Amino acid sequence: SGQSSPHIARFNDNGSLDSTFMVGTGFDHNVHELLVLPDLRIVVGGQFNTYNGTPSGHIALLSAQGPIDPTMDNDPGLAGVGGIVRALVLQPDGKLLAGGYFQYHDGLTRSAVERFNLDGTHDPAFTSPLYAYSMVRALALQDDGRILVGGEFGASEYANAVPGPERLMRVWPDGTRDASFGIG
Repeated sequence: SGQSSPHIARFNDNGSLDSTFMVGTGFDHNVHELLVLPDLRIVVGGQFNTYNGTPSGHIALLSAQGPIDPTMDNDPGLAGVGGIVRALVLQPDGKLLAGGYFQYHDGLTRSAVERFNLDGTHDPAFTSPLYAYSMVRALALQDDGRILVGGEFGASEYANAVPGPERLMRVWPDGTRDASFGIG
Protein backbone atom coordinates (compact mmCIF):
# COMPACT_ATOMS: atom_id res chain seq x y z
CA SER A 1 0.00 0.00 0.00
CA GLY A 2 3.00 2.30 -0.42
CA GLN A 3 3.65 2.42 3.33
CA SER A 4 6.97 1.24 4.78
CA SER A 5 6.63 -1.62 7.27
CA PRO A 6 10.03 -3.35 7.54
CA HIS A 7 9.65 -7.07 8.29
CA ILE A 8 6.29 -6.78 10.08
CA ALA A 9 2.81 -5.51 9.26
CA ARG A 10 -0.72 -6.02 10.51
CA PHE A 11 -3.69 -6.27 8.20
CA ASN A 12 -7.38 -5.57 8.62
CA ASP A 13 -9.99 -8.27 8.01
CA ASN A 14 -10.44 -7.05 4.43
CA GLY A 15 -6.71 -7.40 3.66
CA SER A 16 -5.85 -3.72 3.78
CA LEU A 17 -2.85 -2.54 5.82
CA ASP A 18 -3.73 -1.56 9.39
CA SER A 19 -2.27 1.95 9.58
CA THR A 20 -2.84 2.07 13.36
CA PHE A 21 -0.10 -0.55 13.89
CA MET A 22 2.95 1.68 14.30
CA VAL A 23 6.30 -0.05 13.63
CA GLY A 24 8.54 2.93 12.86
CA THR A 25 11.69 1.62 11.19
CA GLY A 26 10.67 -1.94 12.10
CA PHE A 27 13.12 -4.81 12.31
CA ASP A 28 16.63 -4.74 10.86
CA HIS A 29 16.39 -8.35 9.61
CA ASN A 30 13.93 -11.21 9.06
CA VAL A 31 11.09 -12.16 11.40
CA HIS A 32 10.42 -15.92 11.64
CA GLU A 33 7.94 -16.34 14.48
CA LEU A 34 5.08 -14.37 16.05
CA LEU A 35 3.23 -15.14 19.25
CA VAL A 36 0.22 -13.07 20.28
CA LEU A 37 -0.19 -13.04 24.06
CA PRO A 38 -3.60 -13.10 25.80
CA ASP A 39 -3.27 -9.33 26.47
CA LEU A 40 -2.62 -8.81 22.70
CA ARG A 41 1.05 -7.90 23.10
CA ILE A 42 3.18 -9.62 20.48
CA VAL A 43 6.38 -11.61 21.00
CA VAL A 44 8.47 -11.65 17.83
CA GLY A 45 11.44 -13.90 17.07
CA GLY A 46 13.83 -13.94 14.15
CA GLN A 47 17.26 -12.93 12.85
CA PHE A 48 16.99 -9.27 13.83
CA ASN A 49 19.11 -7.42 16.35
CA THR A 50 17.03 -4.24 16.62
CA TYR A 51 13.42 -3.13 16.41
CA ASN A 52 12.79 0.50 15.60
CA GLY A 53 16.38 1.19 16.68
CA THR A 54 16.06 -0.58 20.05
CA PRO A 55 18.49 -3.49 20.64
CA SER A 56 16.43 -6.66 20.97
CA GLY A 57 18.68 -9.70 20.43
CA HIS A 58 16.44 -11.86 18.20
CA ILE A 59 13.35 -11.46 20.44
CA ALA A 60 11.18 -8.41 20.89
CA LEU A 61 8.01 -7.76 22.85
CA LEU A 62 5.69 -5.31 21.11
CA SER A 63 2.66 -3.55 22.50
CA ALA A 64 -0.66 -4.32 20.82
CA GLN A 65 -0.29 -1.03 18.87
CA GLY A 66 3.19 -1.88 17.53
CA PRO A 67 5.77 0.07 19.57
CA ILE A 68 8.25 -1.92 21.62
CA ASP A 69 7.10 -2.85 25.11
CA PRO A 70 9.86 -1.62 27.46
CA THR A 71 8.97 -4.20 30.13
CA MET A 72 11.15 -6.70 28.26
CA ASP A 73 14.88 -5.97 28.29
CA ASN A 74 16.46 -8.25 25.72
CA ASP A 75 19.75 -6.48 25.20
CA PRO A 76 22.03 -8.23 24.35
CA GLY A 77 19.47 -11.04 24.33
CA LEU A 78 20.03 -14.19 22.33
CA ALA A 79 23.27 -14.17 20.38
CA GLY A 80 25.91 -16.22 18.65
CA VAL A 81 27.17 -17.08 15.21
CA GLY A 82 24.19 -16.92 12.85
CA GLY A 83 21.77 -16.27 15.73
CA ILE A 84 18.11 -16.83 14.93
CA VAL A 85 14.83 -17.64 16.71
CA ARG A 86 12.57 -20.08 14.86
CA ALA A 87 10.04 -21.15 17.51
CA LEU A 88 8.19 -19.52 20.41
CA VAL A 89 5.84 -21.04 22.99
CA LEU A 90 4.12 -19.36 25.93
CA GLN A 91 3.75 -21.62 28.94
CA PRO A 92 0.67 -21.42 31.20
CA ASP A 93 2.86 -19.88 33.95
CA GLY A 94 3.69 -16.95 31.63
CA LYS A 95 7.25 -18.07 30.86
CA LEU A 96 8.45 -17.99 27.27
CA LEU A 97 10.27 -20.80 25.46
CA ALA A 98 12.41 -19.86 22.48
CA GLY A 99 14.07 -22.27 20.08
CA GLY A 100 16.50 -21.60 17.29
CA TYR A 101 20.19 -21.31 16.58
CA PHE A 102 22.00 -19.37 19.27
CA GLN A 103 24.75 -19.94 21.78
CA TYR A 104 24.19 -17.18 24.37
CA HIS A 105 21.49 -15.33 26.26
CA ASP A 106 22.59 -12.09 27.91
CA GLY A 107 26.22 -13.19 27.57
CA LEU A 108 25.79 -16.56 29.30
CA THR A 109 25.98 -19.91 27.52
CA ARG A 110 22.49 -21.01 26.45
CA SER A 111 22.12 -23.38 23.50
CA ALA A 112 19.27 -23.81 21.00
CA VAL A 113 16.42 -23.73 23.57
CA GLU A 114 15.98 -21.07 26.24
CA ARG A 115 13.22 -20.28 28.71
CA PHE A 116 12.83 -16.83 30.13
CA ASN A 117 10.44 -14.50 31.83
CA LEU A 118 8.57 -11.88 29.82
CA ASP A 119 10.88 -9.24 31.24
CA GLY A 120 13.73 -10.89 29.28
CA THR A 121 15.50 -12.55 32.20
CA HIS A 122 16.65 -16.18 32.06
CA ASP A 123 14.65 -18.74 34.01
CA PRO A 124 17.33 -20.48 36.13
CA ALA A 125 15.06 -23.52 36.53
CA PHE A 126 15.67 -24.46 32.86
CA THR A 127 18.82 -25.72 31.13
CA SER A 128 18.96 -26.64 27.45
CA PRO A 129 19.86 -30.26 26.78
CA LEU A 130 21.52 -29.39 23.45
CA TYR A 131 25.00 -28.34 22.34
CA ALA A 132 25.64 -24.84 21.03
CA TYR A 133 25.39 -25.59 17.32
CA SER A 134 22.08 -27.42 17.27
CA MET A 135 19.14 -25.80 15.44
CA VAL A 136 15.65 -25.96 16.96
CA ARG A 137 12.85 -25.28 14.51
CA ALA A 138 9.75 -26.35 16.46
CA LEU A 139 8.52 -26.40 20.06
CA ALA A 140 5.27 -27.76 21.46
CA LEU A 141 4.06 -27.88 25.03
CA GLN A 142 2.23 -30.96 26.28
CA ASP A 143 -0.55 -30.77 28.89
CA ASP A 144 1.75 -32.39 31.46
CA GLY A 145 4.37 -29.62 31.06
CA ARG A 146 6.82 -31.67 29.02
CA ILE A 147 8.17 -30.00 25.91
CA LEU A 148 8.57 -31.45 22.41
CA VAL A 149 11.63 -30.10 20.61
CA GLY A 150 12.17 -30.60 16.89
CA GLY A 151 14.93 -29.44 14.61
CA GLU A 152 18.31 -30.12 13.14
CA PHE A 153 20.29 -31.99 15.76
CA GLY A 154 21.85 -35.42 15.79
CA ALA A 155 22.30 -38.17 18.34
CA SER A 156 25.65 -36.71 19.44
CA GLU A 157 24.49 -33.11 19.99
CA TYR A 158 23.24 -33.37 23.55
CA ALA A 159 24.99 -31.21 26.13
CA ASN A 160 25.30 -34.01 28.67
CA ALA A 161 27.25 -36.21 26.16
CA VAL A 162 24.58 -38.92 26.34
CA PRO A 163 23.37 -39.92 22.87
CA GLY A 164 19.73 -39.19 22.20
CA PRO A 165 17.18 -39.23 19.42
CA GLU A 166 17.73 -37.24 16.27
CA ARG A 167 15.50 -34.41 15.07
CA LEU A 168 12.79 -34.86 17.73
CA MET A 169 12.98 -35.20 21.50
CA ARG A 170 10.93 -34.51 24.59
CA VAL A 171 12.24 -32.71 27.66
CA TRP A 172 10.99 -32.28 31.20
CA PRO A 173 10.01 -28.77 32.37
CA ASP A 174 13.57 -28.20 33.65
CA GLY A 175 15.08 -29.01 30.22
CA THR A 176 16.31 -32.49 31.11
CA ARG A 177 15.84 -34.93 28.22
CA ASP A 178 13.00 -37.37 28.77
CA ALA A 179 14.72 -40.69 27.99
CA SER A 180 11.36 -42.52 27.98
CA PHE A 181 10.44 -40.74 24.73
CA GLY A 182 11.58 -43.07 21.95
CA ILE A 183 10.92 -42.37 18.31
CA GLY A 184 12.78 -45.40 16.96
